[in-house]
Amino acid sequence: MNTALMEYQEDSKSLSEYLVIFKRRRWHFLIASAAVFIVAALLALSWPATYRSTATILIEEQEIPREMVQSTITSFAAQRIQVITQRIMTVDTITDIVERLGLYQPEEGDAMPPRTALAERFSSDMALDLVSAEVIDPRSGRATEATIAFTLSFESENPLTAQNVANELVTLYLNENLRTRAEKAESTAAFIGAEASALNDELLKLETELSQFKEINEGSLPELYQYNLSTVERTDNELSIVTRRLQELEKRKIEIASELTRLPKTAPVLLPTGEMVLSDADRLRALQSEYRNKATLYHNSHPDMVSLREEIQLLKATMQGDGTGERAADNPAYVLLQNQLKSLEAEKVALLGQQKDLQEKKTRFENYILKAPEVEKDYQALLRDYNNATAKYQELKAKQREAELAENLELERKSERFVLVEPPLLPLDPISPNRQAIIFLGLILAAAAGVGIAILADVMDDAIYGEKQLGAVVGSPPLVVIPYLNNSQDFERRSRQIKRLLIAVAVTGLVFVIYMHFFVKPLDVIFFMILNKLA
Repeated sequence: MNTALMEYQEDSKSLSEYLVIFKRRRWHFLIASAAVFIVAALLALSWPATYRSTATILIEEQEIPREMVQSTITSFAAQRIQVITQRIMTVDTITDIVERLGLYQPEEGDAMPPRTALAERFSSDMALDLVSAEVIDPRSGRATEATIAFTLSFESENPLTAQNVANELVTLYLNENLRTRAEKAESTAAFIGAEASALNDELLKLETELSQFKEINEGSLPELYQYNLSTVERTDNELSIVTRRLQELEKRKIEIASELTRLPKTAPVLLPTGEMVLSDADRLRALQSEYRNKATLYHNSHPDMVSLREEIQLLKATMQGDGTGERAADNPAYVLLQNQLKSLEAEKVALLGQQKDLQEKKTRFENYILKAPEVEKDYQALLRDYNNATAKYQELKAKQREAELAENLELERKSERFVLVEPPLLPLDPISPNRQAIIFLGLILAAAAGVGIAILADVMDDAIYGEKQLGAVVGSPPLVVIPYLNNSQDFERRSRQIKRLLIAVAVTGLVFVIYMHFFVKPLDVIFFMILNKLA
């Protein structure tokens, strides 16, 4: 019989048969649907509302063109935002916010969750979203994605808490951005300034070494090499001139000395009577000349010879007796030549001194030239270090000026900055749960559950309902069908079922109202909310 009944149940049924089954299993359908719908309604109404407060922060470009003043902040905005997030979202910072704003307070008697658990929960309730746009890169001229703003939001069951925490996050991000930029600009300027100061000390040391090197190797420096060569050449020419002049002086001295031997030192004296009086020396030379001439003619005993000898001896005795010796030259021609000779001698002495000085000068500058290659090697090494240090110092000073400008740019808030364009508002409508969607889904699930339970109950029931099932079981249709007639017991049983259903609905409604009042929202608040919606 069971096999025949199952074959009948598997056969397709008409709509009227399904209606008969639904009427027969209506209580299964109603109870199952009511249970599922009540659970869905309780879930929708008991699920705590979550509110979200959101702030929008715009990333504004710096006011002064970048071509004029370069900022020390070179990273992309998205990267800086992530760095700021890592600095802000620390356990200590989150714990401080939780304690100040009274977040995540445990139930009475429960312990406060660990700090790490609070930080994780806070991070899950907080959201940061970047707002990008397609812009033209001024350097490459190509379209690129750039972060132009970002949003900060926080979710909480209390709308005021969501707004307060969002405000706190906005303050932290704005302050951290200002602090980070100013700190980086200041540290950059300080670092470059310290490097420039250290390099300046090195420059002073190199300048001292260079000055001492020049002092020690004076005259042998590379830049004086051509000057030394020209000086040696010029000194050589001057030596040649002095040598030739000395040779000319010697020749002239010989000529003057020869002329002096031919001139008398003294000139004769002319008396007023017109008679010329010779000097003793001239007279002596004249007598001696006359004596030599007569000696060729006369004998020594000749009276003239004797007279000349006596006169010569007397004149010599006279000249020796008065102690005057030879009279000073007074012959103008003789004196002139004698003065010329003295002048030439003085010039010779001067020229010899000049020749000695020139020779010493030539030797000194030749030594400079000989020493120059070795000096040049050390000098070029020292000069190269000095030039490199000077170039590096000038570069650092330029960078220091740029860093100071960038620091002023940050201090005066003229650089790229975060601007709060939309502050966090007090959320009026929750973002979750979607109670209407939950109730609608619960209604669909309730209908499906009711139909499923009714079909399952009918399939598992071995009883025979209707003439078709009976015919399928016995193999032939019945001759007569007598309809079911309700008796008093049936009416009484149906009345009891209705009462139980009404009591169950009333109890469920009461439990639902009590739950809503004590665990979701007070009934008076719900009442005024309904009035507000209706209004």
